Amino acid sequence: MKPQQHNSYEAGMLSPILLGLVSIFLAALAQILLKQGLRLMTFERSMLMSPEGWLALVQNGWIPAGILCYVLSLVFWLDALSKGELSQLYLLSSLNFVILTAVGYTIFHENMELLRVAGLLLILMGVLLVIRS
Repeated sequence: MKPQQHNSYEAGMLSPILLGLVSIFLAALAQILLKQGLRLMTFERSMLMSPEGWLALVQNGWIPAGILCYVLSLVFWLDALSKGELSQLYLLSSLNFVILTAVGYTIFHENMELLRVAGLLLILMGVLLVIRS
């Protein structure tokens, strides 16, 4: 008789969808931190060609925090991909549009037009439909 295999989600592990959502949240947080850091300094691509430029980015604080969130997001994303379906998980990344548009409007005072709101609602409905499938 074979020993019964337990589903890793039942054994206290996170589901692929939850892992994907954590990854998406961390990726959105990374964008927010990077945006805030860039609001506090002038960025030019040429900064990446000198040690002084790299030092300015690191000393900003917000920039390294954003990069760290991206790295953590990647770790959760890899875990989600190893357990779940790519087609279902990848659709979750569209939630970044919803999260970042809401944050852009509330924190960074960016524009929010009716058509944008309608588009975001369509994205949310699509994500819900695919997750339920």
